[in-house]
Formats: sequence, structure tokens, C-alpha cells
Amino acid sequence: MDFAPKARGGYDHATEGELMWTRFAVYAAVLYAGLVHNAFCAQEHVLELRGEFRSGHLTGDCALALNRMRQPDAGTWASMSLWRPAGFVPYRSQFGLTASGLAAIQRATGATPERVAVVGGAAMGLATAGLLAAFFASVAVRVRPVAGHVGVLLTACCPPLLAFAPAVYWSLPFTLAPFVFAWLAYGRVRPAVFLTGVAVLVCAKALNGYEYISTVVASPAAAIAFHRAAAGDRIRKWVLPVVAVGVAGVVGFAAAIGLHAAQISAQTGENGLGVIRERALFRTAVPDGGGVEKVAYPVFAPASLPEPVRCFVNYFYQPALSSPQTWGRARFVVSLGWVLAVAGAVLVMLWSERAKNPAAAALAPAAVVGFLGAVSWQVLAVNHMVFHGHLNLIVYCVPCVPLAFAGIGAGVAALGRPRLVAAGLVVLALGAVGANAVVMSNRAAERAAWDEVAAARVRGEVAVPRGEWGPELLMKPLPIDPPDLPPEAAFWPCYAQAVPDGERPVGVYGWVRVPWERSGRMPVSVVCVRGGEVVPARVGYYRLAGVERLFGWHAACVAFQVVLPPGERPRVFVVPVAPDQPVIEMTADR
Repeated sequence: MDFAPKARGGYDHATEGELMWTRFAVYAAVLYAGLVHNAFCAQEHVLELRGEFRSGHLTGDCALALNRMRQPDAGTWASMSLWRPAGFVPYRSQFGLTASGLAAIQRATGATPERVAVVGGAAMGLATAGLLAAFFASVAVRVRPVAGHVGVLLTACCPPLLAFAPAVYWSLPFTLAPFVFAWLAYGRVRPAVFLTGVAVLVCAKALNGYEYISTVVASPAAAIAFHRAAAGDRIRKWVLPVVAVGVAGVVGFAAAIGLHAAQISAQTGENGLGVIRERALFRTAVPDGGGVEKVAYPVFAPASLPEPVRCFVNYFYQPALSSPQTWGRARFVVSLGWVLAVAGAVLVMLWSERAKNPAAAALAPAAVVGFLGAVSWQVLAVNHMVFHGHLNLIVYCVPCVPLAFAGIGAGVAALGRPRLVAAGLVVLALGAVGANAVVMSNRAAERAAWDEVAAARVRGEVAVPRGEWGPELLMKPLPIDPPDLPPEAAFWPCYAQAVPDGERPVGVYGWVRVPWERSGRMPVSVVCVRGGEVVPARVGYYRLAGVERLFGWHAACVAFQVVLPPGERPRVFVVPVAPDQPVIEMTADR
């Protein structure tokens, strides 16, 4: 039983190597601009309606990596940390490989932890773009060029990837690496080298977190399914390599657990394996009853379903593809369910005509294996699936959604006129970025004018009523030189340590409901007043798209983030753009 197929799938490796490099460079540039800087202004989170150019992006979880860098004398075995008023608390849920590497860089360079996090986030985004570019460049050679072109543009507008790509906590390149390595290396290197590479990469991913690990372990099997199907092999010839690569992945996973357990024992004196086992049992347990109110994100699936089933089905309602949000009322998002349905129909068509293009048809079994790998995490880690719906959509991008996008591209290529289609895609991409630049410039000017009007309204108010709806504001001192001030990206209060307000800028976070505004623009301005004077501040906004959907699109739910200079606590006012709506003071006493 041979481990790897011969080159019988309509391509040869020599030709592939000659053609890949130019496409790889172009694809990497497009994906970096899209995923890191959101050049296409796509919706950048599955539950938030925000699509703007950005200089970078860090998620709230990145605070764990920042806290690791804030402890320069923590030692080699130190984990990431949660901050508590009593001090730093070890974060025992993962080893923190990336955070340890960033801490070493921070010590060597003397840069601030915030600045290292920014550069590290850009590096993570570049690495993610490079891995996906290598995959799509290979698709362009092995399947058809247009398949790669279309796949890249769709991937650059994928909300889960936009949220995860430049995050130093999630370390997405490590999540994608086993699949891309298997895709490029299978059949080219010795089996022992191939399996060792898979084991090492799975181990590295697990050292950056166990989330989605069953999907990561299964992802090389999707690459093997593609190569075997493209070569015309029967399924029985897939068994040996699939089993072998699965065993290699499990070995890498086990090695990571051993290192992590040793870290916990060395740092805290606890039984490391016992701690890991406790967390694993919690995340894989079926949640008890209590209703969906325990879930901290909107659920759109039918209420008649049991809670775990309902939460699982909910993933297929979430967006996997987004148009530029600068399109106003014409903007749209496409859910994961529709992406998979369209890709499935196209892939069935390609499979039925596999004699014409075996490599294009081979995307079908690869996508099926990728989908099953994604579902494996949703089923095995059911507790994590239920309570992390705002995070787990990324699991379908490892690698099911990229394969689906490649399949859709192959379907477009099958229509003919490849040069015309390629030229049209170039014009579409450049036109979208140019139009985005114009719209964002105009919106910035409009926002500045609205802010002036809002400030004037607040100055003229004698008695400002308290809003009827909206949680209390969070006010936290921020680190010096925050890496992601608005409007470039969201900041989270958990970045801050508890220091007096007078020593560092203050971050204010809150949200409010106002009459719905269909175009996606921000329908409010935020005005801060301190000592009777309007305080200059940097303000960022985004719409809570998931909450708006639950309200039946009858209300706009706007979250705002403000950075204020040191000083006494301000009064914060939300001023709707619509002149007939009252000013809302968010800081009034209840």
C-alpha cells in the first residue's frame, strides 16, 4: 500500500513550482491588505457591524500575552497571566508559546509590551496571509488560475479570519500550518519527514492553545483526500496515509500536553496533568439546563431545539463572507450555511465531471473531510461550542471554508473566458479599494461635522435625561501608548492594570440602542464633558449586528469606545444624529 500517490492528477510538481511564486506574492499582498488592514472594508467580526480601514487589530484575549510581557522577570517557564487586583494570576489553559516568544523579543529590544504586541499582530497577519496565499497559489496551478483568484478575494472578505488573523493570542498561523504543510508537502517528501512535520506543527499549535485541536489534527487528512482523489486513487488507498497523519497529529498533541503539564507544575506546584484534565472535562461536558440566557451571544436558531443543538445550528446563521460595508444599503453578508450550500452544489457539479479536471473535482472530498474536521470540535468540545459562538466560527476555516471558496472559484473558471474573468476580478478589487477610500474619507468629514453639532447640543442642554436602556459604562485606565486606539480597532478594558486615573489615559466603553439606521453608518456621536467643558477624545464606534438582528432590525445597537486624557471622571453623552432624538447621558446616577 503506497503512502503517497504518483503525479497523475493533471499537474506535475515541476510546473507547479515554476508558476506558484508570482501568484504567491500577489496573493499574499492582497490577503495581508485584506485580513490585517481590511482594505475591502468587510465586516470584521461575526457579531459586529464594523468595516473600516484599520492600522491593526488586537482582540481582548491578547491582553493575556501583553500581561506575559509585563512580567520581565517571570522566567522561561512562565505562562500567560490574568490580571487581578491582587496581582498577576497564571493563565493555566495553555502553554503560551507565542507569548513567550514575544516576551523574549520585548526583553531583547526594550520596546514597550504594547508596541511588541502591535508588531507581533502584524507578523501574525502576514504569516496567515502567506500560508493562505501558498494554498491558493497551489490551487491556481493545480486546478485553474481563476479558482485561486476567486478564492483569495473571498477569503480577504471573511469575517472570522478578519477577527483572528492579526491576534497574538489566537496565533492563527499555527492553526493553519498543519493543513498548508500537508497540502504542499504530501508526495514531495519522505513519509517520515512528512509525518514528523505534521507532529511538530500540531504540537506548536497546541502550545498556543487547545481550541479547535481535533480540527487541526484532522486538517492534513483534507489535503491527503485532495491529492488521492486528484490522482484517481480509490478510497481504500487513502486509509494508510490518513491513519498515519492522524497518529502523528495525536503524538504532537500529546507532546504539547506534556510540556504544558511540566510548565504548570514548575510554576505553581500543582499536578499539571490534573489541571489540564479538569479543564478538558469542563470544556467537553454537555451543558446542563438553564436556558439560552446563559449564552453570551445572539442565537438565531429555532428555540424549539435543545440548547446544544440550537447553538450548533446557530453557527450556520453566522456570516462567513461580507461585502464592503461602505456599500450603504446595498451591503450584505453571506452566512456560513449559504456559503457551504453554494460551494456544495458547485463541487457536486465538478465531481460529476471529474474526468475533465480531476484536480478541480478533488476539492469536493477535501472539503467534505474539512467539514467533518470542523464538526469534530463542535461535537467533542460541546461546552466550548455552546458558550463560544462568537469565537468558534473560525473552526470552519481550518480548512473547510478556504476549500469551499476554491471550489466556488473552480466553478467560475468552468464557465470559460479565464482572461476576461481574471481582468474583471482585478478591476473589481482595485475599484472596491478605491471606492472604499473615497467613502471612508467622506464619512470622516461627515463624522467631524456631526461631532461638532453633537457637542453644541450637549453644551445647550439644561437638563439631559437619562437613557432608558443601556448598561453601566466601564471606565478603566489604559496602558501607556495603547496599541489599538479607536477608530483603528477596538480596545478592551482588560488591557489595563489598576493604576490611578491621573497616571494614564482612561478608556470608556459602553453601548446604547437608538432608532435603526439601515446603511450601517454610525447613527450617534459621543460627547465627553469634564468640569463643564467638552473634552477632546478619540472615539470609536461599531454596530452590534447580532443584537440588531435579534431585535428584528428595528433598533441600531451601537457600542462606543473612548480614550480620554488623564483627569477626573467625565460625563459621557450619546447624541443621536437624527435631530428629533433626545440626548442620552450615560453616566447619570440611577
